Amino acid sequence: MKINAKKIVIFFVLVSVVIVGYYIYSRFYHKGVSYSFIYPAIRVKNTDSEKFVKETRYLPKNPSQGILNLYVDELMLGPESQRLLPIFSRAVPVEFCFVRNIDGIDELFVGISEEAMFNLPENIDIESRISLFEKNIQRNFKNIQKIVLFIGGKVVNE
Repeated sequence: MKINAKKIVIFFVLVSVVIVGYYIYSRFYHKGVSYSFIYPAIRVKNTDSEKFVKETRYLPKNPSQGILNLYVDELMLGPESQRLLPIFSRAVPVEFCFVRNIDGIDELFVGISEEAMFNLPENIDIESRISLFEKNIQRNFKNIQKIVLFIGGKVVNE
């Protein structure tokens, strides 16, 4: 079997074009930052264990409302996959979201509508939902040491 030098050159040229194309795409056309979102999966019949699945989304680098506010809005919109459940009721409006530095500790204050308690999917208790909400934020924003969540104007996680 004789390998033609011309075929080898063509092969390396094609590989080079693919590598350069991928570099250009990732450098110039993909203008977002990767964030992870963890949602509960729909339970399979006859199982009691909860399964959580991670979604990855690309959010803009410098959104006008701030990356933390955008992340919380996206988290409350729910998963993109139909096989996953939202943490709270789907598309619950965020009433406020801000970070406050108290004695050198960054605290996140998030207020969501009272609708979060209605029409909850499946039978995951509210404490697990709040814990999952906190886990999502702490996993993506390491500087946040404390999260205070308000639902309908009342603190639910202190």
